Amino acid sequence: LKLDFLNNNTYDVHFLHPQAMGEVQNGQFYRLRFSIQSNMSGTLDTEVKAQSQMAGPYAIFQKKVPFDQERRDMSIFFQSDRSEPVRTQFINHFTNRTFWLDNVSLERVQVTALDPNERFQLLYNEFSTAQEFALDGCWSDVFGNTYSGSISVPPFRSVVLQREPSTTCGLTTGQQETTPSNGIQLYPNPARPGQSLWLTAPVDYLTEVHVYYMTGRQVAHTFIPAGSSLVPLDRSLNSGAYTVFLRDEQGHRGLRWVVER
Repeated sequence: LKLDFLNNNTYDVHFLHPQAMGEVQNGQFYRLRFSIQSNMSGTLDTEVKAQSQMAGPYAIFQKKVPFDQERRDMSIFFQSDRSEPVRTQFINHFTNRTFWLDNVSLERVQVTALDPNERFQLLYNEFSTAQEFALDGCWSDVFGNTYSGSISVPPFRSVVLQREPSTTCGLTTGQQETTPSNGIQLYPNPARPGQSLWLTAPVDYLTEVHVYYMTGRQVAHTFIPAGSSLVPLDRSLNSGAYTVFLRDEQGHRGLRWVVER
């Protein structure tokens, strides 16, 4: 669906929404998914608004989503605070007039509470000399560099780290990693832009795949059917470092993937 807001003689904002309303339940979690792309840079206000909130400025969920020339596959989670009909709507200002939108869905999901501090950490050095920080286990930065034992942070700098399986750093522990398929890797790795992405072995279960660019932005979300080894990406990804998360009913695993020119 392409939206081109060309005339603001009456209003400066445009509301895009379906005629039919969905239903949500108080206390339940939901996932809003959609894909967005444009020929310009701008932002879009995304809302899930309850029927009782239609006349006011509030909504069950609100988020400002950026868009540009690169396709973004969005998956956003939220918890409802009421039980009633809702409307999912996308609101853009006249200055952000053009975008393409597809694959919109709102569905109830089961979630598990996770402590982000167990998987990510921000280290910052406020001193004029380099500082050494101790690390437990294996970690990687946004550029795909891995660290274990310790890391040196330059003066007045910071670094964001993500926990990796111990085997990524060549470490061994007495505990087995929680992974959907132990030993599975990605190939080709590194790959060229446009090349298909495969796993070294078929998956045993339906596997959910999230692909994140090295800046932390999600660039793809897809599923691998049981018995398949092809990761069905719907577009070519630019060169850079990516993290590919695989999740099935047995667990989850993050794999590093590099695309080179």
